[in-house]
Amino acid sequence: MSNDTRPVLGILTGMATEVAALGPWADDPRILVAMSAANASRAREQADSLARRDVKAMLSWGLAGGLNPALHAGDVIRPANVLHDGTSLPVALPGSGSIAAVERVIASVGDKRAVQTETGADAVDMESGALARAARHAGLPLYVVRVISDPAERALPALAARAIGQDGKPRIGAVLGGLVSQPSAAIGLWHAWRDSGRALGTLRAQRDAVIQGILDDVAKSGHADPDLPLRNV
Repeated sequence: MSNDTRPVLGILTGMATEVAALGPWADDPRILVAMSAANASRAREQADSLARRDVKAMLSWGLAGGLNPALHAGDVIRPANVLHDGTSLPVALPGSGSIAAVERVIASVGDKRAVQTETGADAVDMESGALARAARHAGLPLYVVRVISDPAERALPALAARAIGQDGKPRIGAVLGGLVSQPSAAIGLWHAWRDSGRALGTLRAQRDAVIQGILDDVAKSGHADPDLPLRNV
């Protein structure tokens, strides 16, 4: 058996909490993790960087905003395709529905309805589109596993949308400072915190089956060295 531990899977997330939800997989030498810090331009840069690192597959992993009213906080979405710049890009091991790529946080209920009407998508995020484009150009299989954080019927408070720093971590000081001038936002922030906590819990519960399943699928498909050791978890 080979001792080769070249990277097999490139994972793109938006926030530090989504990286943390990977648990020990984030430190596995076969896996490269990149983070956009909830910035669409950085997501494109990180997606292209992963493709250049000679990985064998890509995974978009993390939270998503709900557009389909049937989806609730904590629901897993494994889409059949990613909608990016008017193009439908396929997903390996497709599930059902679709995720639309967006350039900014879609916070209000009205904006969510508008995007859903325009695209027909079930959810949105700022990483899947960038990764889908990079995977297509590199000829790599794309996997998408996202969990609904803010459902379609709930607005995401403006403070929450601005709460992620350049390191992908919450800007607690900025949020607290905003609450001083906008105390009415407290209830919305509490809902957002509760829903994101539920969604992150789902990600943690899914991670072993998801990551091991992708590594196995990549090995079986011939995209990776068949002698590469795959960890059982």
